Formats: sequence, structure tokens, C-alpha cells
Amino acid sequence: MIDHKKVNKAELPENSQEEQEVIKAEVPDESLESAFIRFIRKLFSFLRPSCKFEEFLEKTGEYFDERIRQTEQQKELKYAGGKITFNLKGSQVKMNAKLFFFKSENEKWTVQESSNTVDKSRFNDWDDDEDLKKLLHGETLEFDINPPDEN
Repeated sequence: MIDHKKVNKAELPENSQEEQEVIKAEVPDESLESAFIRFIRKLFSFLRPSCKFEEFLEKTGEYFDERIRQTEQQKELKYAGGKITFNLKGSQVKMNAKLFFFKSENEKWTVQESSNTVDKSRFNDWDDDEDLKKLLHGETLEFDINPPDEN
């Protein structure tokens, strides 16, 4: 879950079966970077041509929750936390994500990283969203990627 301003769940549409498949579809042992790129492509095939930034964060948070659960289960790791940052470079929104896992039996940290870009035209609320306004002013956005809920 991306720790961001509180989202009123009533304002977000329920995930369709197709959207759930986008969030959950993943190849075992696929790198975070390639999996995240594939997720973003599929996500925007449903949100054509653009979406609100808050909706993007919500769907991306759901994706990370599923990725974390799968990694914990398949690799017997414990998720410790992560970060996602956003920067605007020209017409591209650059995203960098890091997920930190801990394996207690040998006390080693595992880090999964991804760097991706999304065309800024994919977000349709640049005039309204406070975070997107910060990006326009050259600021970097950084959000925590919290452990998924236990449900």
C-alpha cells in the first residue's frame, strides 16, 4: 500500500475482474523492474487514455501489495518497507521504487528496485492534484510503500 493522502474508497471504482488480473499477473522470479513495466502497460490499457494521479497511486499500491505477498510466500522473505519516488523530466514522469525484504535465517537484506517512466499526458489532473503541481515546480515526490493489509 502506498502511504499517501487518505483516499475515499467510495470515490474509487471497484476493480473489475480484468483489473484484478492486471494487478495479480506476474511471472515467478520476474524482476521488479520488468514486472512493474508490464503492470503499467496493462493498467493504462484499462485507463485509456489517462487517469487521475490518485487513481494511479491506488492501483499501483494494489500492485505492490500483491507483489510483496507473492515475494514473501515464494521466497520466504519478510517485507520491511519501501519507497517510491516521482520526478518530472520533460514530458516524462520518472518513477523509482525500492522494496526491502529481510531473510531472518541468514540475516541478509534483499532489495528489489525498479525505474520506469510514464508520459505525463497519462495523468489528467495536473491543474487539480497538489502532488502533480509539486512535480511541475520541480519537486520530487516520495511515498512509503507500506506492508499490505492482512486481509
